[in-house]
Amino acid sequence: MPEGLRADLQQQIASGDCLLVVGAGVAIFGTGNAPCASWNGLLRHGVQHCAKHLPGLPPGWAEPSRLP
Repeated sequence: MPEGLRADLQQQIASGDCLLVVGAGVAIFGTGNAPCASWNGLLRHGVQHCAKHLPGLPPGWAEPSRLP
């Protein structure tokens, strides 16, 4: 990052005039592509967790064909 841009960003943050918007892309990059960092990975993990911890789910409920 160029020094002038860095200084401007630091000044904007210090004065409270900065809004940071973070999406899944930042999480994926920041975690080295961790499986749960993407929306699909998070949903897959949630489905697997439910299948493991919630007895009585219908057969095939957590089949991969149901996931994006």
